[in-house]
Amino acid sequence: MNKFFHIILISCFCFIIISCSTDDDETTQTTCYSISENTSDNSSIDNSTNSYSTIKNNSTIKNNSTISYSVIDNSTIDNSTISCATISDSTTDNASISDSTTDNASIKNNSIISLSSIISLNSTIDNSTISGSTTDNSTISDSIITGSTISDSTTDNASISDSTTDNASMKNNAIITKSKISLNATIDNSTISDSTTDNSTITNSTITNSTITNSTITNLIITNQNISDSVLQ
Repeated sequence: MNKFFHIILISCFCFIIISCSTDDDETTQTTCYSISENTSDNSSIDNSTNSYSTIKNNSTIKNNSTISYSVIDNSTIDNSTISCATISDSTTDNASISDSTTDNASIKNNSIISLSSIISLNSTIDNSTISGSTTDNSTISDSIITGSTISDSTTDNASISDSTTDNASMKNNAIITKSKISLNATIDNSTISDSTTDNSTITNSTITNSTITNSTITNLIITNQNISDSVLQ
């Protein structure tokens, strides 16, 4: 009888252990899910790491936070790192953005945009660095642009190198080097060197060691050029 009673006790004890283990596993899975996939609405993300999330409605990302594979909408990004994200209607201040899409946003104060990012739809870029990215229908001022594609945009007092510019306006001491400028681009009061300019309007600028075709050129300083099919005024 005692042996039979001991067997029953041992069986009950084992069942309790198995049940606790299952509960712990389920709790762990739920906790991981809540950390990596969540929605922040009108919240502050401070010195945190977040991924696969939605951040919206006047939320603030700040103080060396890292956000990846997320959607950021109508929020402020300050001194943080964003990668593989979609950013819209937001302000980016002194942040690093890579492999992301930025739409109708303000990017300023030493922000860095790189690695195949796309900036479009009335975005404003000020005092920042853009490399290896695409900028469309935006305003760029006081910035450095390298290895990028710029179209339907306005560039003011910027440095552009190793890039392609299409149907854009470049003005006020812009510096363009080793780039291709085409399709109704407008260049005013700028410096162009080692570049190709096609089907554009160039005024009040300095051009050195470049190729200019199908363009209108007014009031320029031109040295060492190959100019064809253009109008000099």
